[in-house]
Amino acid sequence: MQRFLYLVLAALALFVGSQILGVGTTGRTRGAAAAVVRAEEAALAVPAGETWVDVARRERLEHGGVTSPSDPLLTEAAPPRWMALVQTERMRAAPPPPPPAAVRDSAELRSLLRYYSARTYLDAMLREQDSTLVRWPERAEPLKVWVQPASSVKDWRRDMVGPVRAAFHTWSAAGTPITFTLVDDSTQADVHVTWVHAFASSLANHQGRQVAATLRVTNPAGWIVAANITIALHPAGSETPFDIYTIQTAGLHEIGHLLGLDHSPTATDVMAATAYGQDRLSAADRATARALYTLPPGRVR
Repeated sequence: MQRFLYLVLAALALFVGSQILGVGTTGRTRGAAAAVVRAEEAALAVPAGETWVDVARRERLEHGGVTSPSDPLLTEAAPPRWMALVQTERMRAAPPPPPPAAVRDSAELRSLLRYYSARTYLDAMLREQDSTLVRWPERAEPLKVWVQPASSVKDWRRDMVGPVRAAFHTWSAAGTPITFTLVDDSTQADVHVTWVHAFASSLANHQGRQVAATLRVTNPAGWIVAANITIALHPAGSETPFDIYTIQTAGLHEIGHLLGLDHSPTATDVMAATAYGQDRLSAADRATARALYTLPPGRVR
């Protein structure tokens, strides 16, 4: 039994990475929070009455992690407790992610990356994420997504839901093994999208305004095991709401982060760090997503 518990703890130790999206005065500026949370407790060992969010917050505070007002785990961008409870239970019940179908040696992996470099932004992603790739395991079933259908947040409108839901269909058609299906029952969802009035503040290294945040939960092997998206309706400190096109662009961009993508250096890509209203995936967005899902997750050595 002790050996089993040790293996469970070693295999399922979680860290939470976060990606932050912002909108600037001359364009839509997005940035990524570089903070990484390492939770020593495994998903199956979360203390009674706690969730993975509680564990991650405590670990971040105890081990000197980022605690700025823009840290999603310390602001309203963090999953509400009911959502964290649902995901914790689903993570406990889920089997561990499988190993990659074909684990490649370092030379073969680097050869593939050179092949992809001309048509993808994987090189930029590796620079941004310390030579690490993360992605979902391949699945027989689509990821179930719940987009909050109503909200009491000021200036929320029902017509904001449609563009975000449509963005999941757009990524489903991108050609990766990961597709999405929309569900009405939040307790059945793998991914939750919720609305907030505004984030606490813009990131210190941003010149822009924060629009949305994605929290990804990733195990030590690089497999994504859970993710949530939060979309703000207002800039920090403002009562002027974002327009529907900003909401749509934010949703499309954040789903890319949810899949494991990071920023592109090319302005015409949806995953560009600075966006000017891209409303459709570029060839590079699709190629990068497809390439990511042919590679094993984890550190590229």
